[in-house]
Amino acid sequence: MTDVLILGGTGWLSGRIAAHALGAGATVTCLARGGRPAPPGASLVLADRDEDDAYDVVSGTDWDHVIDISSRADHVAAAVRALGDRAA
Repeated sequence: MTDVLILGGTGWLSGRIAAHALGAGATVTCLARGGRPAPPGASLVLADRDEDDAYDVVSGTDWDHVIDISSRADHVAAAVRALGDRAA
């Protein structure tokens, strides 16, 4: 099975990406602040990407795909540092 981590996953675009991955049979985890629910079938991990430890809860897992739909370069750079070695 394919394991997908979506940074976000609860917004308009990232939620649709999560739903598409679920429809393709992937196991999907969404890392988000928790203001909105994850799509049905996805797991939601609560974390604020403005915090230094935001990725700690998911950094011990190997992911087939990590998808980030962010407009903030600092969030993307932090995600690559924290998860780059964990993503296929």
